[in-house]
Amino acid sequence: MFRTSAPIAFGVSCAAVLAAPASPAHAQANSPVRVVALTGTPVFGLAPPATYTALNRPVVGGNGRIWFTGQYNSGAFAFIASSDPDVPPTQLFRRSTDPVLELGGAPVIWQGTFDKLAAGNNAVAFAGDYGGGAAGNGLGVWQTASNNLLLAGTTAMGAGAPGTTARFIVFESTALAGGNRLAVRARTDGAAATDTGLWVAFGSAGSALTLSVLEGDLPPDVPADVQYDDLNSALFDPVINPSGTLAFLAPLRGASVSASNNRAVIAGPPGAERVVARTGSQAPGYDAGVVFATLAAPWINEYNDVVFTGRVTGGSPPIGPNNDEALWIVRWPSTTPEGIIFEGDPAPVIGGTILLHERTTGTATFRHTLVTSDGRVGFVSGLLGTGINNDNDSVFYTAKRTPAPGIGWTFTLVAREGQDAPGLTAGADRYGQFDQLWLNGRNDLAFRSNVNNFSSRAALFAGRVGGIRLLAVANGTINIGNAISPDLRTIPAFYNQYTPNSSSGGGGRGDGLPTCLSDDGNIVFRVTINGGAAILEHRIHRRGDFNGSGDNSPQDIFDFLEEYFEPDPQADFNNSGDVAVQDIFDFLQSYFNNE
Repeated sequence: MFRTSAPIAFGVSCAAVLAAPASPAHAQANSPVRVVALTGTPVFGLAPPATYTALNRPVVGGNGRIWFTGQYNSGAFAFIASSDPDVPPTQLFRRSTDPVLELGGAPVIWQGTFDKLAAGNNAVAFAGDYGGGAAGNGLGVWQTASNNLLLAGTTAMGAGAPGTTARFIVFESTALAGGNRLAVRARTDGAAATDTGLWVAFGSAGSALTLSVLEGDLPPDVPADVQYDDLNSALFDPVINPSGTLAFLAPLRGASVSASNNRAVIAGPPGAERVVARTGSQAPGYDAGVVFATLAAPWINEYNDVVFTGRVTGGSPPIGPNNDEALWIVRWPSTTPEGIIFEGDPAPVIGGTILLHERTTGTATFRHTLVTSDGRVGFVSGLLGTGINNDNDSVFYTAKRTPAPGIGWTFTLVAREGQDAPGLTAGADRYGQFDQLWLNGRNDLAFRSNVNNFSSRAALFAGRVGGIRLLAVANGTINIGNAISPDLRTIPAFYNQYTPNSSSGGGGRGDGLPTCLSDDGNIVFRVTINGGAAILEHRIHRRGDFNGSGDNSPQDIFDFLEEYFEPDPQADFNNSGDVAVQDIFDFLQSYFNNE
């Protein structure tokens, strides 16, 4: 035996329901999308002739609020919010050449772009640059609060980088969870051995950054000679949840550190972090002597569930290339992970002799992993076995812990490469590889896949298992009007929403990373269309359909109240951060209005 075994249960395959009826291969005319912003149209909050000339990737909060930036006219940038997913933009936060009020105003003005957006519920964090005045040129991190911008940290602050004697020189990433929990990875002008770290801001929005982890610090639970190594890589971007628990992958250095034990997954509140996995240590779920060989960056949710993947090595007989990867979960403050699923296991739902396996040599078996606020884990895997080839060896699963003792995890097959892609031509247009996933805590999902009949062109799908629909596909068309007054546009290119490492499952509430899918079931995405570009929004389900059955029914009320009296974070219907009586009123209003 290479590893210990744990029971798993298989969910119902959705292979049959994903094969949608044939529809025009280059049209999605009836797709219910709403235009948030469109190039060539007036910029919200600015007088003519200001019109959008470029639009950047949007982010959405847990309650469906949308933030995006856009370029207009001669190259200036605007930072804009839509306060409600069902109405046009309602607020112009800032634009290039505006005074930076938090640094004393004119002559300090905004320059360039607003980037690294991460949305909570009613707040967003971002990095921006400025110039002029006593501040000179610089960079900063801001957070919105009550429709204002509040400064968290900047290269111009006289006190420099909090917790150090150095000054910030660049902000590499932001993560913002519900409850205004902000985490930032930044670099300073300090000595090379101590110049990068993680800072957090808790409490009210705009609270100043405080140091959490600095290169050269002593990590927890390791020998005294071990230090954090250089954090200057996106591999080490932190995630954070509404309770303020951090999780991140950390590099290590020291006299006892070698290439076989120089990575660790760290989790916990700032100042109380713990090592939950380290390369060179025993890998849970495997026989004695099998150790972590590599670790990937972790994900986190509101329950403090930390999910990560990695490779293993060792054992007798030794682990081989067909069974050396796994997916683990640990609920902090526990530091003992459990395996969810392992390379070499029979492929859930598919069954037979088909096994989970890396798609091509050197790639990870479990990719695009994430965990939602309701504890579901999503991942993409490759397959190995008779009849498996490059056209059917990618599969998208979700996994849910089964409450019944001894059952373990239940797996649901969401989509498989080679199945008919819904909304396109049955028998001709099939799912290709899956390269980005988004889940929320209310059974909604979205994903990108390359559709084979479009020369591996990317497409975006969204919905719930059993009701997935096509939203957009490169070389197809989309209706940005409505059924009565259609406005069909061709989509020559379809963007990645985010890099794969920034796909988020918590709707901006659970892990702090940018997402295009809210906990309310709204997805926002950007496409290139003939005539420019567009930011579009789609509502996956009615808000009153709490259990995701497809209709508002009395069972939704019972299911909501059951979650409310536990209480479960899913009953935080208005995304306030707390389960309260107002959630009952807000849910019932949506239910009886058939929203």
